[in-house]
Amino acid sequence: MTTTTAEKTIQDSLDSTSAALLFEHERLALLYQHNVTMGDQFVAAYLGALSVAVALLVGMRELIPESSTLVLVEFALLVIILVVGAITFRRLIERRIRSIEYLRAINRIHRYFADRDPKVQQYFYWPVCDDCPPMHAKGTVLGGLRDIVAGLNSLFFGFAGSVITKTWWPTSQYLVLVLVGIAIAVIVWFIQHKFSEDALNRADQEMNKFILFPQPKQQS
Repeated sequence: MTTTTAEKTIQDSLDSTSAALLFEHERLALLYQHNVTMGDQFVAAYLGALSVAVALLVGMRELIPESSTLVLVEFALLVIILVVGAITFRRLIERRIRSIEYLRAINRIHRYFADRDPKVQQYFYWPVCDDCPPMHAKGTVLGGLRDIVAGLNSLFFGFAGSVITKTWWPTSQYLVLVLVGIAIAVIVWFIQHKFSEDALNRADQEMNKFILFPQPKQQS
């Protein structure tokens, strides 16, 4: 009852515009949290599938005699994990874009209250500008999981390349297989990086069309 009374008192003390913006603020915060949670679930599912696939590949190599059926099963597992990894990586890029969109929308609402009372601005984490946070911010949770998945994808692509090379050329030396795996992993990493940068740049350009309160340019 205390909470209900307090909420009613706050609502009664607000004008209609402030009340509507606070409601929108809460809605955006829930959307942001849902977006983050879904991304975490995608990563958890990907890590689980990757662990199972690696265990099956190693187990089958040890327990089942070499045969054409075994090769087909291994190839199918590799393809499934590669597809799941690519989908997860793409989903995390979309999660980052949506997260930036929601945070910028929240900052726009913060701007309304900062304009009414400039003293509240010091209590907000981000500047009260709707071009913040930047799309390419480094060292944040928004990009951390994406980089982890990109790294795992690269390693697994390299591993898959080594396995396929060994299957097609059974006499290949161990060093050759390692070099093939490393080369494929590096190439896949750069492909993912390029894809990510292009996707974020396109999203940033699209969002820039709707910026109303950009950060002031610093005098040089």
